[in-house]
Amino acid sequence: MVAVAHSSLGDRLKWPAGLAAFIAGEAYRRGVMISAGTDDDPDWSEHDSLLDAEVERLVSDVGMTPLDALRSASEIGARTVGELKSMGTIEPGKLANFVILEHNPLTNIGDIHNVSKVVKHGLQYPRSAYHPVTAEEMKTRAPE
Repeated sequence: MVAVAHSSLGDRLKWPAGLAAFIAGEAYRRGVMISAGTDDDPDWSEHDSLLDAEVERLVSDVGMTPLDALRSASEIGARTVGELKSMGTIEPGKLANFVILEHNPLTNIGDIHNVSKVVKHGLQYPRSAYHPVTAEEMKTRAPE
């Protein structure tokens, strides 16, 4: 398998599958902070974010511990985008945005999919109340 990337010049670059995970793993083992994050969740009909899959791959493919993979998507992610003062860790005065899980992801990183509640800006939402956003809702909620 070969991964393909496009540069700004339109050139096609090819490298063997697994190379990105190898490089990230080497960086991680040398103490480089790895920031997880996705710019896009294209299909809002899914309950799980693409970030969940990325965190799982940091454990399975890169070799991170579950704790470090979770930190890469929270504390280090917030630091990367310059928002560590307001988010990324649970502390007084910071945004209360987190999930409550049914099982311990430090034992099994796949348990990040077992969400029982979502807390957003301090308000709790049961996972059972989630419904996919429809195209019509996206149109009515989108800023003009």
